[in-house]
Amino acid sequence: MSSRLGIAGIVLLAAFGLAGCGGGGGSTAETPPPVEMPTPYQAALAAIMAAETPEAAQAAYDAAKENVTAAQGDMLQMAVDDRTAALNMMARADDQKMALADAAGMIDTSDLMTADAIAAARAAIAMLEAALAAAEDVSDADKAMYMSQLASANTAVETAQDALTLNNDRASQMMALSNASTALMTALGAISGTPTEAQISMAEAALATLNTAIEGAEDLSDAEKADANLAAARAQGRIEGAKETLMAANDAAAEEQRKADEAAAAAMAMAAVRLRAGISPYNANSGQEDNRTAEWNSDGDLLVTSSSQAGIALKEDKTATVADLHGWKGKRYAATGGTGPVAEGNELEAVVYSNIGDPTPGEPFDEEYTLNADGALVIDSAAESVTDRANVGGSNFDITSGVKEFPLPADNPTGLTKVFFPGTFHGVAGTYTCTPTDGNTCAAKVADNGDGFELGLSANADNAFTASDDAWTFTPSDPDARVTEMEDDMYASYGWWLHKTPNGTWRASGFHDQRGDVPNVTAAQLDGINGKATYVGGAAGKYAILSTGGAADAGHFTATATLEVDFDRSEGGPNRNPAVSGTVDAFTGADGMPRDWSVKLNETITNNGAIGAESGSTNLNNTTEWTIGGDAAGTAAVANGEWGGRFRDPDAERGNLPKVVTGWFYSEHGDKAAKIVGGFGADVQD
Repeated sequence: MSSRLGIAGIVLLAAFGLAGCGGGGGSTAETPPPVEMPTPYQAALAAIMAAETPEAAQAAYDAAKENVTAAQGDMLQMAVDDRTAALNMMARADDQKMALADAAGMIDTSDLMTADAIAAARAAIAMLEAALAAAEDVSDADKAMYMSQLASANTAVETAQDALTLNNDRASQMMALSNASTALMTALGAISGTPTEAQISMAEAALATLNTAIEGAEDLSDAEKADANLAAARAQGRIEGAKETLMAANDAAAEEQRKADEAAAAAMAMAAVRLRAGISPYNANSGQEDNRTAEWNSDGDLLVTSSSQAGIALKEDKTATVADLHGWKGKRYAATGGTGPVAEGNELEAVVYSNIGDPTPGEPFDEEYTLNADGALVIDSAAESVTDRANVGGSNFDITSGVKEFPLPADNPTGLTKVFFPGTFHGVAGTYTCTPTDGNTCAAKVADNGDGFELGLSANADNAFTASDDAWTFTPSDPDARVTEMEDDMYASYGWWLHKTPNGTWRASGFHDQRGDVPNVTAAQLDGINGKATYVGGAAGKYAILSTGGAADAGHFTATATLEVDFDRSEGGPNRNPAVSGTVDAFTGADGMPRDWSVKLNETITNNGAIGAESGSTNLNNTTEWTIGGDAAGTAAVANGEWGGRFRDPDAERGNLPKVVTGWFYSEHGDKAAKIVGGFGADVQD
């Protein structure tokens, strides 16, 4: 209470006290003094001090202020202010006590088993701490029990949190052990039998994960970790066993590979010996024993003549894929012993590169062909030309010889009476439909010239093929689609061929030729050409090397051919005979890997458009020089190294400059016991 209130209280006490003390020595009792009534000031002061609200204290002052002096009024106002302050403080203290009681009542530490319960208790503790901090008008004595409750609650919460964290850590560690153990069992299951290196690595990684989980399980007892420790120990043994199994398997595989490599090397060595013995230059002199030629016949077959073997026609192998080389299209041709003129046991193949033009769009299908009322082309196999039969295409025509039947479904619940499937005709997509007759099945066979297919019927009894004029139809998906004109049949070609005989003798050579009416360049045309020209294209052929410092090497190659021509040089006679030289390099061997080789085609001259050995002369410097890995064989004499070719397709717009040069080459490398032969085709460079 303030000093001002103390002064007012003293004044009040004095007002109600005795005015004085009488005394005397007589025996007669004194009459008590009269009781004095409080003054207006005193009465107002008492009322103010007894007021229970600030308003009541102010009202007591207001009632007395007209009856007191100015000084007394000031004192009374001071008393009102003091009383108001005291009442306000008591009210705040009551509110703060209520807030403390409410906050304390919110704290529940009876069940702190979950994170949510702990969080709720922490929130309530925070509210009590805030209420204590705000209880400035509450005495320390009154706050003591709340402080004690707060301490107890904090202790309970921290204890519960520690227990919950421990439980969570244990659960997490148990889960890590379980997951790692399961993953390890799965990985171990994969290494049963003969494992792979990857499977063993997976098992080792899974074991490492389990060991890490065991090391991290600090809150688990040894008993709780016992199963995981046992699994890890057993897994280590199984992994070691798997490694031993894999090592043994690898050793066995290495031994098998060694044997296979030895067998392959032996086979390669044998092939190299046979191929080297069989490689010979192109030789068009039909009266000689070593005659080696290949040329197109009128049916579009490649006719190969090999020593005493009469000419054999090789047909295109439509199932084979040969990559194009420097823009010239590659194809494979073959003939197998036991069919046609080829004796049993003989095998012939050739790879040919030709500058065939790309197919071009033709007329719309419904203008090229007459369609029936259903919009289909009726295929008359007997009347169709070979070219038209060659138009038949699609994945279902996957035969290279004989007859293929297209029967109705064996299980035919809907009673189908027709066979139909997608395909192409003359390059246009559509649907083939065939209606079989009694006792016959829809069928197709390779055309007699091997250049397409015939469509007809086959007798079920003996598979005999019969042409049909109405069994098959083709319905184009788009009648307005343009047909694709076939590749042209006028082109220059080069390549190689290989003939394997029943007695193990091989013969191989290179060749070049033209099909159709591709004109050769004449002497008169050459005489009118001036300047120099470069020709670049591809080369392909056969090679055999017996001594490479390692295993023998043999097979077919592809390469780049470059020719340099000087049309201004004159040699013997009234006509100019251009000088020609070249290089074959950028070799790729039979294994698809590059070879560090080059064959120099030493300078030679032309004779009426024929180059070098093609001219028939015997005094030409048409020699070759084969370099293997930087080791040059030296210039090979005519007897064991020569080349030749021919200028083709004069370009009238450029003064009859030949557009194309084709040819062949042959060379030997004595240090390597090696032979190589091949053909080339090159285009003039602008």
